[in-house]
Amino acid sequence: MWVGTLPELRVLSLRSNKLHGPIRTSGSEYMFHELRILDVSCNDFMGNLPTSLFQHFRTMRKIDPSKKAPSDDEVGYYQNSIAVVTKGIELEVVRILFLYTTIDLSNNKFEGHVPSIIVDLIALRVLNLSHNGLQGEIPAQFASLTFLAFLNLSYNHLEGCIPQGPQFHTFENNSYEGNDGLRGFPLSEGCGNDGHDSVSEETYAGSALDEESNSEFLNDFWKGTLMGYGTGLCTIPSQIGSLVKLQILRIFDNYLNGSIPEEIGYLRSLTKLSSGWNFLYGSIPPSLGKLTNLTLLNLYENQLSGSVPEEIGYLRSLTELDLSTNFLNGSIPASLGNLNNLSYLYLYENHLSGCIPAEIGKLANLVAVYLEKKPINRSHPSIELFGPIPAEIGKMRSFQNLSLFSNNLSGPIPKTIGDLTKLKLLDLYATQLSGPIPSELGKLKNLNGLELSNNQLTGSIPSSFGNLRNLQTLFLGNNNLTDEIASSFCNLTSLTLLYLLKNNLRGKILKCLGNISGLQYLIMSHNNLSGELPSSICNLTSLQVLDLGRNNLMGAIPQCFGNMSRHLEVLDLQHNNIFGTLPTTFCIGSALKSFNLIGNKLEGKIP
Repeated sequence: MWVGTLPELRVLSLRSNKLHGPIRTSGSEYMFHELRILDVSCNDFMGNLPTSLFQHFRTMRKIDPSKKAPSDDEVGYYQNSIAVVTKGIELEVVRILFLYTTIDLSNNKFEGHVPSIIVDLIALRVLNLSHNGLQGEIPAQFASLTFLAFLNLSYNHLEGCIPQGPQFHTFENNSYEGNDGLRGFPLSEGCGNDGHDSVSEETYAGSALDEESNSEFLNDFWKGTLMGYGTGLCTIPSQIGSLVKLQILRIFDNYLNGSIPEEIGYLRSLTKLSSGWNFLYGSIPPSLGKLTNLTLLNLYENQLSGSVPEEIGYLRSLTELDLSTNFLNGSIPASLGNLNNLSYLYLYENHLSGCIPAEIGKLANLVAVYLEKKPINRSHPSIELFGPIPAEIGKMRSFQNLSLFSNNLSGPIPKTIGDLTKLKLLDLYATQLSGPIPSELGKLKNLNGLELSNNQLTGSIPSSFGNLRNLQTLFLGNNNLTDEIASSFCNLTSLTLLYLLKNNLRGKILKCLGNISGLQYLIMSHNNLSGELPSSICNLTSLQVLDLGRNNLMGAIPQCFGNMSRHLEVLDLQHNNIFGTLPTTFCIGSALKSFNLIGNKLEGKIP
């Protein structure tokens, strides 16, 4: 395996291919010296696991104290991906964490015994050998792998007793299922009198944070703790309130349940609290309002209920507040207006209702607020805000992202939004807003995305939109907009998507739209547009979708339209007054997937 001799190789990922045969290794003593992540899962490798594969993993054979826990600045230490959700579409941005040490050989056809040499890899954090044909016993020495955070040996042919040790008590049944010959904790079948099942689940659960047997837990030298990705804890104990000098508490992405104890309010030195992605329930304790040094509070993805406590308004040092994806109800407390250092506010996917408080205008440092209704699936609640957007929102001059889509708001779009000159995204999709689009929005020169579709907006599209030179996507569909499209639209040279369908727009299609070279989606169907199809559209060499159906267009299809078929995927000109023949060039290198010309007056042969 020549890749093993690459001197700086840290990550080797060959997963989900069709690689097969045995894994052969060379005799080089430098093989895989720097390797930290080995992932060859979901292939067709077979044969025994060679001992030589593991014997040279130098970085996995020693524990680097500098990498046992993240520093305060390493926010992404346990975060291997970021989910970016835009308009209900989720994009996962993944990065590789070099601080992990991982071996994943799962979903292959390996057989033979589990090599005992793996026990020498004392820095190993993740070991996945599941879904193979391994047999024999799990080496008893595995109990000494105290760094191991994740173990999966399921669906093999292993037998005998599961090794017992502090770390092995944190692994659950699913680490061993599918091995009928295995027994011992945590499985229901014990190991008789050999001592392997002497530790019961109750004993383990009770000892996790026992005050007497873990007196060190209560010592006042604790400054921070991180317990991400499955530590074996069950609940947050009330004794945590004794850690009065604790500054950082990160216990996200575990299987924690129960309520957040009131005693957490004693942690007056705490600056960061993150317990997202758990199963915590009950209300948010008002005692959190005593943590006045807190800069980050993340309680997202739990089952918390009740109202957002007014006391959170005391956390004036807070820069990020994320309570999203819970079952919180009631209104957004006006006291949030006191959080004058707040930069990010996430409250979506809750049962919150009521008006947007005018006090939110005091948050001069707020960069992004996410209050949208996000019905991703029925198991998640949806926020239901109503009433007008407060004019005070225009005071938040640091604002960059405002997303309120799919709420039941009312009234006009406030003109003061035009004062948010740093705004990059304004999403008011399906918010029941009415009235004209304020021309003041033309002052938002940093705007990249503007979504105003599915409302009850009236009047013309402001000519001031021509000032939005950085605008990339413009959604104005499903409104009651009228009049002609201003020629200033052609100044939107960064535009990639123009969505104007189902309005009452009239007049001719602007010839100068052909100068917007990056335009990929031009959708103007279901309007009252008239005149001929401008041949300048043929200049749009990036265009993928052209939908001008159900208008009053007339004349012949320009011959150059056929040349666009090399990149155009959707062409919809249905129900117009187009006549003449089809350009013969449509059949040359066509990328068309949808071609709709019904309801016109075309004649002649199909090319």
